Amino acid sequence: MLDVKLLAIDADGTLVDPADHIRPRVREAVRAVAARGIPIVLATGRSLDGADLVLEELGIDLGLALVNGAICTEGRHTPSFRHAMLPTEVGFEALDALQAAGCAPFIYDDPEHEDVIVMEAAHPRMPGFIAARTADHRHVDLRAWYDHPVLTILAAGEREPMQRVSAELGARLSGRAEVICSYYQTNDLWLLTIVAAGCNKADAVEAFARRRGFGMEHVMAIGDSNNDVDLVRRAGFGVAMGNAVDEVKAVADAIVADNSHDGVAEAIERWVLDHAQG
Repeated sequence: MLDVKLLAIDADGTLVDPADHIRPRVREAVRAVAARGIPIVLATGRSLDGADLVLEELGIDLGLALVNGAICTEGRHTPSFRHAMLPTEVGFEALDALQAAGCAPFIYDDPEHEDVIVMEAAHPRMPGFIAARTADHRHVDLRAWYDHPVLTILAAGEREPMQRVSAELGARLSGRAEVICSYYQTNDLWLLTIVAAGCNKADAVEAFARRRGFGMEHVMAIGDSNNDVDLVRRAGFGVAMGNAVDEVKAVADAIVADNSHDGVAEAIERWVLDHAQG
């Protein structure tokens, strides 16, 4: 019998719909899980700014595995128990490679000290919720500015060039950083994220489970994109959204409706709430 003691949910393409909002049925299903005392982790590539938008729509606090697991905290105002920064020399090498490939990177500095987004004067492509934070943007010469560890380096663009650069950079930085390329549905772009080595959603969610005294066998995880593959595969019960990439569907225990048709609510109602009632 399925015994879900922790629920891990991806944000983009999963919890939020294509318009970047949480549908009412989904919101109520998530709130019902929280009301039953089952811990929930938002496992996302977003940093705190993007996660805040999700929490605001839900109206409840959640555990947060941010930036693909680089930052982990039990709640919005709780000190992080994981805070992995990208080493300066590795990040500078990545920045150099991205600029040489014609990308327009932007950088999240350390959000626990100053939550700013640093970029060149030319405005790069980026998800809308990041672009909207103009008050937090800093326009600099990135190569001159970069002299300390940062949270993450990102670049965004079309699928083919982003996947090509991701593969090249992933091979170049293997063992020294994690290079993740995933689809951001709302703005129809591919987002390349570079974080410290060892940062991934699966390990982050397992850390949340271990803190509660159990393993991944009691985790249900729901996701859709490339950065969700290991999380869905390693969870005790992995769920792929109907809009998920084939790689996620291939490792999932179940496939639900897409994020335009309340797939998260379907998963919660079938395998969490119904089981809890039984």
